[in-house]
Amino acid sequence: MEKGEYRVSLDNLFKILGVFNLKMADFFGDTAAAPPAAASRPLAKEDMQILQMIRHLSPEGRREAMEFLEFKVRREQTDRRAVENRRSESETG
Repeated sequence: MEKGEYRVSLDNLFKILGVFNLKMADFFGDTAAAPPAAASRPLAKEDMQILQMIRHLSPEGRREAMEFLEFKVRREQTDRRAVENRRSESETG
């Protein structure tokens, strides 16, 4: 898992978090905010639909949704950095 050789399902990830009584953000460490460009854009129709769905969730459901979104943002940031690193390595190597 740690080396990325094995992918953990979201269900199993939540079980692991439960065993250690951790939030997803704590498990993955740094919870960097979204890039400033994304934060400064006006909300799109899809953004508003997501917010409406979140309003219908229980507090526990909202917490889980927030943890999942933090996980996805972190994962995409990691993926972007990996692509940028490969690109810079191929340019310099």
